[in-house]
Amino acid sequence: MSIHKHDFFYCGLVDIRGYQFPSEPYFLGQFEITRSNEFFPSCEEALQKSATLFNYKWPHDPYQPLRFRTHFYNIDEIEIVRSAQLFLKETINLLRFELSIPVEITILNAGYYLNLTNQKIIIITPPEVFSWGCVVSIDSFATHPHTLLNRMLTSDPKNYGELGMAFIRSAHWSNLANEVDDEGEKLLMSWIACECLTRTNENEVITDKLLAALGFARSIYFQQLPKSYQEKINLIENKKIWEEIVKKRLDDYRLKRNRIVHSGFRALDLSLENNINEIIMLVKIIKLLVPRLQRLALSALEFGQKTIDELWANYSMYITKGDVDILNDLKGNVIYTLSSEN
Repeated sequence: MSIHKHDFFYCGLVDIRGYQFPSEPYFLGQFEITRSNEFFPSCEEALQKSATLFNYKWPHDPYQPLRFRTHFYNIDEIEIVRSAQLFLKETINLLRFELSIPVEITILNAGYYLNLTNQKIIIITPPEVFSWGCVVSIDSFATHPHTLLNRMLTSDPKNYGELGMAFIRSAHWSNLANEVDDEGEKLLMSWIACECLTRTNENEVITDKLLAALGFARSIYFQQLPKSYQEKINLIENKKIWEEIVKKRLDDYRLKRNRIVHSGFRALDLSLENNINEIIMLVKIIKLLVPRLQRLALSALEFGQKTIDELWANYSMYITKGDVDILNDLKGNVIYTLSSEN
């Protein structure tokens, strides 16, 4: 491989079932997303050959895989392989926040790179064997400035400070949690996703922040809320009971967290120390917690906050936003889900 730096065009395949984009091409971050064929037959041939090498059978419409296209500038051939995959995975992680319904998203790994300097095509293959051909392609850098997530993806991460980077890391870990089967691994990765947006030092106990994200605001976070919210929250039936149950489960898991990391605990190991009902309750809590915590961080970013400390210093400003009804969410979603038998 050449170590010289060049400009590259990249196209990768992603299978997204259960969702139809409102229009094509659709733009997310630096990627153009479309089902349309490549601009030149040799590019289309390279893409389909890559898919075949990955044992992907090309389906008929309307189930065509989506093509994620973008450019990379002043980069060498070794780095383009790593960078394209990392950017694509990060974009897919954040795409889940854009979609209004849960969908199945699979990165197919197939695709190709086009060296814009010497017009050579690099077909992505499982054993990293490269085939070459010639083609000329002209395309524009795909950007979309209208959403916060797109701005985060297309700008220098430093523009969104510590909080922006923490949100991206949290999305990464929660996405990993969704992909594993072992409940112990799932809990650990979800917990890391939570820590990304709460912990500011190694010794901090984050339980009160986690409770606040669910709506069980305590201590300084309860004091931040308007008096009207404080009064209404305290009137919610069984609120105190569920607050203590959630706190106990979170504290219990927090204390086990280091042993899970260092000793390699699995879901089976957890069952030796907790009864099945305690484990089921913890799973429910974490599933409720992660998306609410990430929504809270997004709201803070929209207000221009750049640090985790700023997020929690202004907690009440985001939790009482017009599109976040903490009262109905706590009563109708959080407590209802925790108290259900399923």
